Amino acid sequence: MKKKSLLICLISLVCFLTPNSIFPQQMVGIPIKKQEAFVLEFKPPFDRLTVDLGDNSFTTNETTVFSISPQAVFLNNKNKPLDRTLIRPGMRVIISGNRIGEQLTASSVKVDNDVEKWKVVVNGYFESLEGDKAWIDGQSVKLLPGVTVRGTGDWKKNTFASFNDMQLGSYVEIDGIRQTDGITCATKAETKPNTFSDGDRKLFTAVQQNLVIPENLAGGKGKVWGREVKFSDNLELQTYVTKVGNRLIPRYQKDLPNDYPGKIVYRFFVIEDDSFNAFALPDGSIFIHTGLLKQLKNEAQLAAVLGHEIAHAGYEHSRKKIEDPTGKWLALAAVIAGAATKTKEGATIGTMTALGILNSYERAAEDQADRVGLYYMMQAGYDPREAPKVWREHSKKTQEAALNNLIYSNHSTAQQRLRNLNRVIAFNYYETDFSQTKNGEKEYMNTVGVYFGWIPKPVVPPVRNNTPSPSVTIPKPKPTPKPTPKKPRVKKRP
Repeated sequence: MKKKSLLICLISLVCFLTPNSIFPQQMVGIPIKKQEAFVLEFKPPFDRLTVDLGDNSFTTNETTVFSISPQAVFLNNKNKPLDRTLIRPGMRVIISGNRIGEQLTASSVKVDNDVEKWKVVVNGYFESLEGDKAWIDGQSVKLLPGVTVRGTGDWKKNTFASFNDMQLGSYVEIDGIRQTDGITCATKAETKPNTFSDGDRKLFTAVQQNLVIPENLAGGKGKVWGREVKFSDNLELQTYVTKVGNRLIPRYQKDLPNDYPGKIVYRFFVIEDDSFNAFALPDGSIFIHTGLLKQLKNEAQLAAVLGHEIAHAGYEHSRKKIEDPTGKWLALAAVIAGAATKTKEGATIGTMTALGILNSYERAAEDQADRVGLYYMMQAGYDPREAPKVWREHSKKTQEAALNNLIYSNHSTAQQRLRNLNRVIAFNYYETDFSQTKNGEKEYMNTVGVYFGWIPKPVVPPVRNNTPSPSVTIPKPKPTPKPTPKKPRVKKRP
């Protein structure tokens, strides 16, 4: 009995002196300090935060999930407590917490955006109406009680009691207050018709005269404003890009009569060029380079690019650029002058000047095209969260200096556009069920992926003629019954 007691004492003493050798030490996480991220999803019961981390040192996944500790603190951009239910997709957040293996836990989430009410200005075209909510400039707007829309310009004698009384496609200017749900409540509103001027007509004519597009794209070689380009003669690729582009054209533009002066007839073309580029001309001709297609991953990202360019043409950014008092009709004059001189130097100067003015939009116009293009994506059923990914991936592969070319010389940087797009998603699509949207990865790969050789061309089984459907059973014809032979009549002998 004494020996047994002594053994127990010795074991207890060893455990007391060297506890870590007997019982494993509780794991201590690696601290995560102020990691920038964009929210992708945060749903009830608000215990899992899905984010896009971009470049980071502890995971290569595009999508990362943080567990939310019960003691987690949520703060606004002024370091004041924030109701976690206000966190929404697209918001930029700063996360602190810890990592144990691949398990990430957030202890602090700070929102870097304004989330309370604040004053905003909305200037753009009246795109659509959903109940009492109008979509203008890619943003949702309501009129506060008692607020009417005052007509200006050709409508200066008119007053509109509601958006329902107004014409789609008209130009609207709004002063208002953005609510926490993203809707702007207008405190002041003005509208005027979107007219098609004689100057617009001249510009359209000049654009079309300086486009040389081969019939059926055979041979591929053509010219855009005097610059020789190689159009892709892959009709499947051209048809696919056109199909996606047509889905994004705003409804009010589609509904205009074909002979309406201001109707824009959108056309989409793929140019064989390795640069990351796309551009739009005032007449609705939109061009996308194969170098850009190569960096996209799905149809939703293609829709983001095409929607951006559709917005440029529809919002008349190049026309406004030309009609600026500092350079009115400079591009058109340069092209005409270059053609008139019939010299290589004159034509080159005219072409480069025209392209530069038509495509070097101001940053405000670029941000507007991103915002409106996102709206066109949503209307077509695409997931808008794919749009910022275009710029995140591009910023990883290309230095920002590479954007300082002819087309992108005045664009926001890729990182700025990533943030701007996420901000638009956070405040304009607050109530969107993203599970009902699509990214179209399979469709993109079946055409663009095949074009670049990423995947083999899908094999379609041949259809044989006169082959009945396996679900239809054709009854066999019944054999014609043989006639029963008549028995000969036998005469009785007398």
